[in-house]
Amino acid sequence: MNNKSICIAALFISCVSGSAYASEKQFTLRTCVEVSSEMNKNVPVVIDKYTMLDTTFCTPGRFKPTLHYRASMAAPRARLNNFRVASIEMRRLQTNSWCTEPNQLKLLQQVDVLNVYYDRDRKFIGQIPLRLEDCLTRR
Repeated sequence: MNNKSICIAALFISCVSGSAYASEKQFTLRTCVEVSSEMNKNVPVVIDKYTMLDTTFCTPGRFKPTLHYRASMAAPRARLNNFRVASIEMRRLQTNSWCTEPNQLKLLQQVDVLNVYYDRDRKFIGQIPLRLEDCLTRR
């Protein structure tokens, strides 16, 4: 995960910690939806030269809400066709970032994260899920 992605996550954390949501013991789906709506007031956000965050949204998960980051990628077609290979390194970097940055780790304790990628034509490319358990298994 690059610095812009970290900033987006930090924005989410600041919305949560600076609000009444911070005092909730459990981050509910309703809370997730409300905060996601606040985040969406700031999209689209350029993440890097190929990636733009288009929207966020929340869905119910098995044990806690899932926060979806929907991004579009404008990388060359050859690079997008190789997403499966690239996603291995992207997942490693994202897991490292989410699991070592304190604010992101706090958020990951409250929600599961699903990064979903589409191309310029809105064709699904792939996704990278992240859960708190990923932090525990990487040690």
